[in-house]
Amino acid sequence: MKMSLLYFSLFISLFYLFGFVALGFTLWSA
Repeated sequence: MKMSLLYFSLFISLFYLFGFVALGFTLWSA
Protein backbone atom coordinates (compact mmCIF):
# COMPACT_ATOMS: atom_id res chain seq x y z
CA MET A 1 0.00 0.00 0.00
CA LYS A 2 2.78 2.41 0.88
CA MET A 3 4.60 1.61 -2.34
CA SER A 4 1.54 2.36 -4.50
CA LEU A 5 0.99 5.64 -2.63
CA LEU A 6 4.61 6.58 -3.32
CA TYR A 7 4.22 5.92 -7.03
CA PHE A 8 0.92 7.83 -7.05
CA SER A 9 2.48 10.93 -5.48
CA LEU A 10 5.41 10.68 -7.91
CA PHE A 11 2.99 10.52 -10.85
CA ILE A 12 1.04 13.54 -9.57
CA SER A 13 4.21 15.59 -9.08
CA LEU A 14 5.43 14.70 -12.58
CA PHE A 15 2.01 15.63 -14.00
CA TYR A 16 2.12 19.06 -12.32
CA LEU A 17 5.74 19.57 -13.40
CA PHE A 18 4.86 18.75 -17.01
CA GLY A 19 1.90 21.13 -16.92
CA PHE A 20 4.06 23.90 -15.45
CA VAL A 21 6.74 23.42 -18.13
CA ALA A 22 4.13 23.33 -20.91
CA LEU A 23 2.52 26.54 -19.61
CA GLY A 24 5.88 28.29 -19.30
CA PHE A 25 6.92 27.21 -22.81
CA THR A 26 3.59 28.43 -24.24
CA LEU A 27 3.97 31.84 -22.59
CA TRP A 28 7.63 32.08 -23.63
CA SER A 29 7.01 31.22 -27.29
CA ALA A 30 4.03 33.60 -27.48
